[in-house]
Amino acid sequence: MTKLSSAGNIEWVKIIGGSEFDEVAGIAVDSNGQIILTGRYTGTIDIDPSLATVTLTAQGNASTFIAKYTADGEYITASSFQNPGHNVSSGITLSPTNEIYIAGWFTEYLNFDPAQSDLLFTSNGQQDSYLVKLGAITVNLTESNPAAHISIYPNPANDEVKIKAEHLEKIECFDIHGKLVLSNSPGFRQNEYTLSVSHLPAGIYFLRLSANNHISFTEKLVIIR
Repeated sequence: MTKLSSAGNIEWVKIIGGSEFDEVAGIAVDSNGQIILTGRYTGTIDIDPSLATVTLTAQGNASTFIAKYTADGEYITASSFQNPGHNVSSGITLSPTNEIYIAGWFTEYLNFDPAQSDLLFTSNGQQDSYLVKLGAITVNLTESNPAAHISIYPNPANDEVKIKAEHLEKIECFDIHGKLVLSNSPGFRQNEYTLSVSHLPAGIYFLRLSANNHISFTEKLVIIR
């Protein structure tokens, strides 16, 4: 991904990919300014352009990926369609309410959602085309259990939060709608960091940390006023 200014000057460049074949087939920007990519990949792809590692692995010959990034190109979340053959996206567009439409093709069969049996489709020939509508993508707000050497306090918090972790590398804060509201990169592999949250309204947030050789976890944070 590359962002250019209105004058055509490069503002930033973000790289994603793996050791095999991958390509972007379409890009869209939602009403919040966040970026959604779709494309195909083989083998394993690192979908996070930062030093952290977030991988997707194709179960067949090639798989479709859908990934969301902030307006600055920072990773938010990603998913993929899987089947034993090929499934390849060709384009993407968004509705005014950020619902996602993706077009592409697949061989053999493809289940767009393994949790729903009625979304399993079988190709009538060598390959069939598809058009799928997805709801607006939000960040995965599932908490993960922090390791014993990581602590976040106070929680609930008011003006600031102290974070202790081995080799802390990146801190991201999302609201309950999945919008990235704060992102900090402490100095090289700090073990303690004070995060100011005084500008955030009271409510529930989720902190996603990368620490200790890019091990990531998420914890709920409550801010009170």
